[in-house]
Amino acid sequence: MLFRRPSATPPPIEQWQQRFQSTGLLLREHRESLGLSLEELARLTRIQRRQLWAIEEGRSESLPERVYIQGMVRRYADALGLDGQQYADELRALIALPISRSDRPSDQPLGRLRTWQWYLLYLLFVLLAINGLSWLMRRAALQGVNLQQPIPALPVEEFLPPPAPAPRPPQQQAQPLDAAPANLTEQLRQIPTTSAPVQ
Repeated sequence: MLFRRPSATPPPIEQWQQRFQSTGLLLREHRESLGLSLEELARLTRIQRRQLWAIEEGRSESLPERVYIQGMVRRYADALGLDGQQYADELRALIALPISRSDRPSDQPLGRLRTWQWYLLYLLFVLLAINGLSWLMRRAALQGVNLQQPIPALPVEEFLPPPAPAPRPPQQQAQPLDAAPANLTEQLRQIPTTSAPVQ
């Protein structure tokens, strides 16, 4: 049985990370000795302030790929009056070492959805909405068919109580028309008329 002796050198990702952190620390110390703020350095290098801060802190997970980090470190050192190419070459030598994608921390937190996942979620929502609308329309159509079918008529007498007899007013004896006063025609003729004659 063969046993492997643990290697004294750290894996490539750790070597690069250690070198990157020490480079960031040196650059920050030199910047502070010159009395420059991160904002002033950001204007000089055209590198975002948060990226300059990540370089100084050695936080490669907050930065783009290592090749771009190398260029940023070179510009940073050049802006401070240092040999930026030397710093970049030191990092480049470590970049050449093989690094698997799983060694590099993910740029996105675990809880965040990627763009394609948002599209998939949107598509699922649209399909559910279409399915729900289709179901509602089918249900309404079936209810409409049910409403159009005649409802069997039930005898009304079964549901209504018999009507109560309405009280009748006492009947008055009607007077015959012949009993009108005979002189009524005479009385109507005696009423003066003030209206103009009709032509």
